[in-house]
Amino acid sequence: MKTTPIHPFTRAQRRAAHAVDSRRPESSAALEPLWGAVVIRLATAGDRLSLDYLAQLDSAELPVGPILIGELRGRPAVAASLSDGRAIADPFLPTGDLLELVRLRARQLRATGSVPTGPASDPARASAPRVVTALSA
Repeated sequence: MKTTPIHPFTRAQRRAAHAVDSRRPESSAALEPLWGAVVIRLATAGDRLSLDYLAQLDSAELPVGPILIGELRGRPAVAASLSDGRAIADPFLPTGDLLELVRLRARQLRATGSVPTGPASDPARASAPRVVTALSA
């Protein structure tokens, strides 16, 4: 079988393209700064699984009472109880500054009396959503 030789210019282009591709990050998330948009919000019952996961990462129990969540890149990175101030955080991220922001917001909410009360405001009491698979249906 006879192979057709590749033009030297084309060979150089291929090498250059491969070198650029090998330096390219795996995902676009690597291009985003670590401290992009920060969101601080009250947790809802829909956050139960995310909070459970965060507590497992931190090897801690889920805080009780109304919870403030600090999000980075749309994912919970810290959570703090408005009742007792206990907090959990992702140990794989530098979350100290974000936790301070969440605690500052908690102090502001307590000072104005805007802390929600009642069982509906406690995501720890909400039952985790049931995951239905094809086998369990």
